[in-house]
Amino acid sequence: MTHTSARTRTTTALFVLLSFATFGRAWGGDDLAAELPRIKPLEPAAALKSFRLHEGFGLELAASEPMVLNPVSACYDADLRLYVAEMRGYPFPEQTPSGGIARLE
Repeated sequence: MTHTSARTRTTTALFVLLSFATFGRAWGGDDLAAELPRIKPLEPAAALKSFRLHEGFGLELAASEPMVLNPVSACYDADLRLYVAEMRGYPFPEQTPSGGIARLE
């Protein structure tokens, strides 16, 4: 029973340490902006050329600004209509949300 108790304490301690590390970042403990590279925006045609694809694969533009603004998610329905979730105010807090869903056919 002592062995199980020591193992439980070790597991609990590890969980607490990982929790503090995770929540510390969420509470502003670390600023990851310095670690993340900033990618300059490209025009749609230049953006398409910037992708590296494996042989046999292709890429085609489905939508760009001004058809959609600040897209965060997209999916197709059974009729192949594209739905795009837009978060126009992201990452800034808004009193009234300005995002929406755009349907492209």
